[in-house]
Amino acid sequence: MAPAPANMLLAVHCKKGDHLDLKDPIWSYICATYSDQQAHDAADDLAAVQQLRNDVVGLTGSLPDLRDTLSR
Repeated sequence: MAPAPANMLLAVHCKKGDHLDLKDPIWSYICATYSDQQAHDAADDLAAVQQLRNDVVGLTGSLPDLRDTLSR
């Protein structure tokens, strides 16, 4: 068996994400699995996660600019 070349790179292709609602399905899961009170306690955190995802999905620009934005 021949050794693999030393300069082999792994390609990672960019994908386009679609906006979707994460908050309501996770909210329903928390209510069903734990309690309504715990779902209410997690509401702010779920909204923050939803907002962060929407911000990332809505990014536009060149790949280097996007990379710099996501790494912050």
